[in-house]
Amino acid sequence: MPKTICSIIICAIFMAGFAQAGTSVTITNYNYDLSENVQVFAKIPKRVISTNGSATELLLSLGLEKRMLATAYLDNPPSPELEDAYGRIPVLSRLYPGKEQVLGLEPDMLVGWQSAFAPRVLGDPSYWNRLGVGTFILRDSSALPKSLGNIHADIRDLGRIFRVEERAEEILRSLDSELSGLKARAALREGDRLRALILECLPGGRLRAWGDNSTPGRMLQAIGAENVFSLTGDQNKEGIVKADPDAVIFIYMDSTLRDTLRLMEDFRTDPILSYTKASRTGRLGLVPLSESYCPGVRLGMGLRRMAGILFGDGPQG
Repeated sequence: MPKTICSIIICAIFMAGFAQAGTSVTITNYNYDLSENVQVFAKIPKRVISTNGSATELLLSLGLEKRMLATAYLDNPPSPELEDAYGRIPVLSRLYPGKEQVLGLEPDMLVGWQSAFAPRVLGDPSYWNRLGVGTFILRDSSALPKSLGNIHADIRDLGRIFRVEERAEEILRSLDSELSGLKARAALREGDRLRALILECLPGGRLRAWGDNSTPGRMLQAIGAENVFSLTGDQNKEGIVKADPDAVIFIYMDSTLRDTLRLMEDFRTDPILSYTKASRTGRLGLVPLSESYCPGVRLGMGLRRMAGILFGDGPQG
């Protein structure tokens, strides 16, 4: 073989290898215990299972419907603009699927909440990584310090993994614009800083107040309101009356909606809860869990809904 042709072939092989190496993406995510998990994605995943509704909507918003194998665990109905695409994704389970069920589908990527990777559910990401399956825990679903920046980091990282960085940046610009607008409106009300309670009715009748150390709490801060509780925890009627919020934001899942509506009515009729300012002002409204806990692309909608409850200038319920 002539030297010139041989050199060209060798060069082509070298460049092909270089190009392949150049397509690899390294991401630092987490194991179930939140130790760092560094993964190298040499190829774009094409058989993806999402374990939670917010993860599914984020992947769909990135334009990855054709790469999605299945999904599970929907707390609230899909957002209207994604409903059709969501309906085309097979649903494995009403809650979390089992490990064997997922193994049988031979995925190459799992995306979801930290709780999906618990030992009794799918197992630690390291187990899947050893099988050649990529994993991605949404930061906001974990015990990591809460920040709206977690949502941005998730969108940006998934954009890199699936090589759709431009689409990811479009989503981030839209969220940033939404947040900037709400902050500007909040600044105009600085002299009228409302105190709000973020309340969730849990199965069995327990009441959870979401504090500043939660994503709903961070969202409340972003729109210029004050949280009556700094820490997330259980509350009773007496504690709520003592806090005396100007407004109450009710977080709900489909499975708890009926009890949540009953609780809202209690603020109008209950001999104890009706003493709160919120019951007199009527600043009471619903926010789906999907728009307030690990909301992903629903962050903007959740912020608008909270603002509507507090200030009457957005969607409510």
